[in-house]
Amino acid sequence: MMPIVYAELAADGHFDSAAELDVFLEDHSIQLIEPSRAALFEAGEKFREYTDRRPDALQCPSCGAKHTVRCDDCGSDLSLRQHIAADFLIGGHATADADALVSFDS
Repeated sequence: MMPIVYAELAADGHFDSAAELDVFLEDHSIQLIEPSRAALFEAGEKFREYTDRRPDALQCPSCGAKHTVRCDDCGSDLSLRQHIAADFLIGGHATADADALVSFDS
C-alpha cells in the first residue's frame, strides 16, 4: 500500500490514531511501501491522457451542458485543477507494483 492510501485511510474517520490504523494494516497483512518509478511514471502518463481528453469547461452530470466559471475578483476563466490526483498514483501503483487492488469504489 502506498503512503497516499495510508493518508486517505487516516482521513476516512474510521481510525482514531496512527497506531489503530497500523494495527488494522498489520492484522490484514498490508505493508506500506513506496511506489516504484515505473508506477509513478504510469500515473503521470495516465493523468496526461486524462487531461488531454478532458473538456475545458465544466459539464453538468445530469444534462451534459458545458459551462465556464469566471473569477468574481478578476473576471478570468477558472480552469480545472492540473494536479496529479491520488487515484492516478494508486492506479499506477496497482498496475506496476501490486498483486491486487482492493477498493470500495465500483
